[in-house]
Amino acid sequence: MVDKNNFNEVKINEIMTKSLVTINETDTIEDVLELLKNYHFHTYPVVNDNHELVGVVNQDVLLEILLLDRIKGTKNTHRVAIKSMSENIKGIMGRHPLTLTTDSNLHHAADLMVKHKVNHLYVVENSKLVGVLSKRDIINHVYRIRGLY
Repeated sequence: MVDKNNFNEVKINEIMTKSLVTINETDTIEDVLELLKNYHFHTYPVVNDNHELVGVVNQDVLLEILLLDRIKGTKNTHRVAIKSMSENIKGIMGRHPLTLTTDSNLHHAADLMVKHKVNHLYVVENSKLVGVLSKRDIINHVYRIRGLY
């Protein structure tokens, strides 16, 4: 029997979110803005037509692009201007999201999140996106197994 207090034994597939909202790399910024009307996430995984994880888009990038002419002193303004000319999400996405596999453990996931200062890790199997793990997922799991939730 697995001791749920031993976080090295808790596998990511036990607590990850499997119901995903994704963006396709060929979607336009307008497509993503429509998606934002229904889903209020800060970060969205980007997949290709084979459902392979190829990047990530966050609301900060979208805001920089939408308000490029209004935000003075934006860091990397040239980079943002170039991204704003992109025809699809592939041109604005971050290309190296942090990933785990389903058999990774909770301790490793928490270490990655703290080390890289991210709120989400993407779970892949054979390059295909199968889940997402958030800090909230980890906190809720720890809280629940300690009998506090």
